[in-house]
Order: sequence, then C-alpha cells, then structure tokens
Amino acid sequence: MIKNIVIDFGNVIYKVDLLAAHRKYYEIAKSTGVLLDFNILNGIIDKYECGKINTNEFRNNIRNLLRWKASDEEFDLVWNSILIEPFEYSEEAINKLSEKCNLYLLSNTSPLHYERFYNEMKQIFNKFNKLYFSFQVGYKKPSAPIYKHTLRESQIIAQETIFLDDIQENIDKFVLLGVQGIKISDNFTLKDFALSF
Repeated sequence: MIKNIVIDFGNVIYKVDLLAAHRKYYEIAKSTGVLLDFNILNGIIDKYECGKINTNEFRNNIRNLLRWKASDEEFDLVWNSILIEPFEYSEEAINKLSEKCNLYLLSNTSPLHYERFYNEMKQIFNKFNKLYFSFQVGYKKPSAPIYKHTLRESQIIAQETIFLDDIQENIDKFVLLGVQGIKISDNFTLKDFALSF
C-alpha cells in the first residue's frame, strides 16, 4: 500500500528551463572571447547545488570562468532565468495528494534559486511533511546518498513510496532502493497523476 509520495520540484511542480542560464553563459563567453568548457561550468554548478561552495564563491568562480564583470544583481538575474513559474494546477494537485499520502519534496537546487522561489511556493510547501534540497543535503540526484537520506530522515519504507520526477535517470536510481517511479512529462503531468491516484 502506498503511504508516501516523494516529488521533484523542477518541471513537476514548477516550470523551469534548465538550459536558460547555460545559453546566456555561452553568449557571455563568446562576447568576452572565452571558449567555454561546459564540463568545468557544470562542475562549478554541481558543487554549488551540493552545498560545497557558497553563493559568493559560486558567483566568483563563474565570473572568472567567463571573464564576466557582472554585478551580483546582474549575475543573479542570469542564474535565476531558469525559473519560470509554478504550473497552474500544482497547488490543487498537491492539496489533493496531501489528503491521501505523506508528501516529501526532493529537489536538486541551489541557494539562489531557493531564495528566489521559496516565498512564492510557501503555501504549497506547507502541504509537505518534509522538504529536501540538494544544497542542504550535500548530494544531488541521481546519487544514491540523497535517496537513502530521504528515506532515512523521513522514516519511510521504500516499498510504500512512489517517486515522481521528470528525468528517467533520477527515477531509475531511486527505483533500485525499492520505490515505485513514475515519470512526469507534458503527456502525463502532476495534475494527471493526482487525478489518477
């Protein structure tokens, strides 16, 4: 019997364009004459989303990489450009699911993104038993430790849990621990899941 639902944030509850900042970084690098190495860029982002570097270190690392003389405000505007808006059905879907199950949020995110969306999402977040953000946990999906942490901290049983995410690899890795995984997409949204559950 399913008692718990672990839910991803980006492109499940909240519309994001994951490559928006990357596109802008590429344009900035072109304008400053830098040949952008996306492996180095993604390594810096991973460290930030895992809480290994703070916001000032993150800004400075990216600015140095791009030779970009941006103010903090300009920098944050570009980095936060991936955040679009909550899906119009999210609040209703979460309310419906919270009446049937324990809800847990599991999101790869950074402090700047968290600061940007938290107040806007407070009402929805209040329906969750617990919120897990990668920068607080110290690991990102799809690494096993973040899934083990979620199960252990929430004191939930994997076999009684469904995981909703929009990325198949994230689902596949959590399924190895015994949860059921369901992929959320344009064709099967959080609203569709809430109606069918």
